[in-house]
Amino acid sequence: MLQIADQTFQIASATLVADVTGGALSWSLNIETVAKNVGGKRWQPHAYSDHLLPIEGIMLEHWTDVFLHDLTWSANYHEEAETTHAALDVFKPLDIFDSRLRITPQPGGNQIQIDWSARCDVFFSDAYGGNLPLEIHTPGTFDGIVVGEPGESLTESEALERLRPHVATGDFHFYPAQDPHMLPMMCVA
Repeated sequence: MLQIADQTFQIASATLVADVTGGALSWSLNIETVAKNVGGKRWQPHAYSDHLLPIEGIMLEHWTDVFLHDLTWSANYHEEAETTHAALDVFKPLDIFDSRLRITPQPGGNQIQIDWSARCDVFFSDAYGGNLPLEIHTPGTFDGIVVGEPGESLTESEALERLRPHVATGDFHFYPAQDPHMLPMMCVA
């Protein structure tokens, strides 16, 4: 469930993905909803973060270790990453702020629970303007770690070598890119 003020939306998908780029392991979150009409206009909120949590110089024993604590921020701009933490797109992407995000890995496999309380702007009407409460509570999936660029042809050993400085690799299977538009992935066993 994603709720903006008094409007509730069903979740269509919720995914967490990581990627290894430039010496860091970065985490991204994507939450899509089912569309509905609000005040005669189609709403289909999409909450996301392309730079949720960049981690550099830390070795994780397990991919779940990164989520031992809540992620919080008040202002949406992430100084270190030089980008915003997260956005909510209803009519255009706007900041998610005053945020407390908990991602809880579920036992076994790649399932997660997402619990997110924050504030957001929509700017639709007087009732749905700025500084609105945002609540997201939903199960989701950890889809894996991207270890290459689109169309890059990696062997399993090359992919493991890129991943090894960041997280123990024993829980992952390698899925090579099958065509130029796909990314090589390491997915939870």
